[in-house]
Amino acid sequence: MKRQGYQPMSKLSVQARGGLAMVGVCVIWIFLASRRPELTYHFAPLIAAGVWPFLLPPSNEEQSSPIVRAAVVSAAAVSAVAVLLHIAGRLEGPTFWDDGPALTEAILFAVGGAAIGAAISLSRRDA
Repeated sequence: MKRQGYQPMSKLSVQARGGLAMVGVCVIWIFLASRRPELTYHFAPLIAAGVWPFLLPPSNEEQSSPIVRAAVVSAAAVSAVAVLLHIAGRLEGPTFWDDGPALTEAILFAVGGAAIGAAISLSRRDA
């Protein structure tokens, strides 16, 4: 039963919601890293890159390209934020493996987060 006056969200607003969530997490990460660059916010890139594909609703179509596109764009955008933080000297904390730069960890977590977000979103479609 449809509610009177109910309008489903358009595809653009669904995409915008996920993109804005990604940007919001990145802004928080930038703020925290700017205040305390000696700390590593390990899960910030994972969450930032995963939130956009995760928030996309499953579709009945066989096409998974919007979810995959969101995952690729979010992984690239969050990786770019990590590179900018590294260049600015604000990504100086330790890594999980205590060896290598925090930039490498941030990029790996961004790619992993995007993949996890996309996998969850695609699995909801198959359920």
